[in-house]
Amino acid sequence: MAARIAGPRVTRALRWAAVPGLLLVAACDAGADACPAIGYPSTLTVALGTSWPDRPVSEVEVACVGDDADMCNLQGSGSAGRWSGHVDFLTDELVVTVRTEAETTELTVPTPERRLLEQPHGRGCGGPTAAETVVEKPPS
Repeated sequence: MAARIAGPRVTRALRWAAVPGLLLVAACDAGADACPAIGYPSTLTVALGTSWPDRPVSEVEVACVGDDADMCNLQGSGSAGRWSGHVDFLTDELVVTVRTEAETTELTVPTPERRLLEQPHGRGCGGPTAAETVVEKPPS
């Protein structure tokens, strides 16, 4: 003997109970962007300006400073007068260390504005960003 799970009354009740849920889901989605929870990549590029001497730059390092510096998660490398890499969070200032054969110079510079590169999931959903700055050598 087969077990009967739902009769006509139960089926009809379930059908009507589902309708408000469907309307609620439809109302939430009407005209709104559905943004996925994605941690978009952000890049930071620090380049040395023309005021640096022609001596070869052996290394460029970049670090975040301030209370939230540990959230930066800077991952990149620098050489030939340029540092480029990935960043999770930017503080208000960066410390740029430039090493040449003759000297090491450490500068504190304001963090550049990030610009939105694209919005792959629609307006208002964010997207990957990039920030670039050029650092000039301070006067001696």
